[in-house]
Amino acid sequence: MDRLKLEFSASISRLGEELMTMKASKFTEAQKAFILKQGEEGTAVA
Repeated sequence: MDRLKLEFSASISRLGEELMTMKASKFTEAQKAFILKQGEEGTAVA
């Protein structure tokens, strides 16, 4: 049981590091929504 707890806590620690190093998106939420809507309507999205 101790081994499982140790492995789980190590995974959580690495996940936190990845979240802190993620780049900010260059698109706003509104831009993302607009692009998704275009794709759903069949418009080609580059």
